[in-house]
Amino acid sequence: RVRYLVEASPDVQAQGRRRPDASLAGELALESISFHYPGSDEFILRQAACTIPAGSKVAVGSPSGSGKTTLVDLLLRHYDPVAGAIRIDGVDIRDFSLGDWRRHVALVAQDIVLFRGSVLDNIRYARPEASDEEVLQAVSSAQLDGLVARLPQGLDTPVGERGARLSGGERQRIAIARALLQRPLLVVLDEATSAVDLETEREVLERECALAVAMGGRDRVRLLDMSDPECLSATLYAHEAEPLAIATILPMGNRRQIARLAGKALNPKAAAPLPLPDGAPYGAVIVDRDACTLCLSCASLCPSGALLDNPDKPQLRFQEDACLQCGICATVCPESAITLAPRFDPNDTALGQQILNEEEPFCCIECGKPFGVKSTVEKIMAKLAGKHSMFSDSGTGRLIQMCDDCRIRTRYHGNDNPMQSNDRPRMRTTDDYLDYRRDH
Repeated sequence: RVRYLVEASPDVQAQGRRRPDASLAGELALESISFHYPGSDEFILRQAACTIPAGSKVAVGSPSGSGKTTLVDLLLRHYDPVAGAIRIDGVDIRDFSLGDWRRHVALVAQDIVLFRGSVLDNIRYARPEASDEEVLQAVSSAQLDGLVARLPQGLDTPVGERGARLSGGERQRIAIARALLQRPLLVVLDEATSAVDLETEREVLERECALAVAMGGRDRVRLLDMSDPECLSATLYAHEAEPLAIATILPMGNRRQIARLAGKALNPKAAAPLPLPDGAPYGAVIVDRDACTLCLSCASLCPSGALLDNPDKPQLRFQEDACLQCGICATVCPESAITLAPRFDPNDTALGQQILNEEEPFCCIECGKPFGVKSTVEKIMAKLAGKHSMFSDSGTGRLIQMCDDCRIRTRYHGNDNPMQSNDRPRMRTTDDYLDYRRDH
């Protein structure tokens, strides 16, 4: 069986050498394509033609067996049409290298394939070089936050053989996150939410719509929920879109940077941050300075680098533009001093670093080197020095007020050095050996 698969010739001949690049906008055109499966004369598609503008979202609805999945196979070049052509920005997709073209088309099929490994491994399979920020963004967009929070090891939780430890809806949402992480030219969903319950599907739509309304304006985006296709079509075509009186922008950068440019263009007069719904991937971090001890556990675990420390003094800094509102900082804070504030700040101050909390360092009583936080060291001294058995005398109490180097030096040269051993035995010499000989 393995030998048969290795030696089998593909049905599609990969003759193209052109590679898709960033210049492609993504306009898809079907030019009178006809297709029937090999060995059959019954046409599944006959003279099918349409043009889908770049950036559009199109739903294809028809009875079972009418050719929807066949159209997906043609887009991925599992087969080639017997007549006509499929073009992207006017270029026949057969002119592209087969492997490069398929890497630019993301498919979320009805039957989800997950590999044995963790949730993160399965998502990153689409693009192993993706950053942690991009992975978390894809997880949030696919509504996986709740699942990741429930799993014992988060994204590192094993999914089992073919995802056996997950439900059908959870497997499909992982597949959707994997497709979004791929950053494809085309995203094809072949009944991708068939295993997702209606409540979850509705929650995804409402969440995205609420975020778009908050950033784009209440009168510009709305969600149409109609069961009758004719009513939906009539409502869509009856509405005339009004031109937006906004300045032209050049969409450059990653997804977050482009979203920021669009938000600023749609809200040119916004001086204060715009409030966003809970769960939005933009926002600020609010720190209770009275409770914060500057342990900096939040900065060490921030996946996007929005929370930063200062190596020269006890200081917690924050860059709002980089914050994903993932909530890790609020979860790991031992003092519960951090809260999240979902919002979009169009001002340039969000691009710079702000100081959330800072204190004076404590100076070592031996060498004067600054270390730690002064208030924290004073609190520890007041609670332990002379009261705890380990710090009952003044000598051990002084150790709390020393830096690492001086503390080690003091312990090493002290009488109660924990690493101290007995004196080394005297080296034996020839005279010692001869003294023990009886015949000498």
